[in-house]
Amino acid sequence: KRVRSEFAARSERFDRAVRALLDRPGRRLERAAGTLNGNDPEGILQKGYAIVTHRGAIVRDPAAVGTGETIEARVARGTMTARVETVRSDGDQRSG
Repeated sequence: KRVRSEFAARSERFDRAVRALLDRPGRRLERAAGTLNGNDPEGILQKGYAIVTHRGAIVRDPAAVGTGETIEARVARGTMTARVETVRSDGDQRSG
């Protein structure tokens, strides 16, 4: 009986250790997937943001686009084309 009891206790500890080792990569993968999903451009567009491009390049600075030029704004459900009327960069303003 004592040998069986000792075996059962060790077997249970071994099972818990193996489960813990196997669960750890799964949790890491879930965290990584959450990080990726949080940075997914499609997910960001679903929140109401737009990706604005000018001549095929993403616009990060309004000064890169002149008044009268055409830009495209990609949103969650499509793309819009617009003509720039005013450009503001941190306080200054240029109108066309």
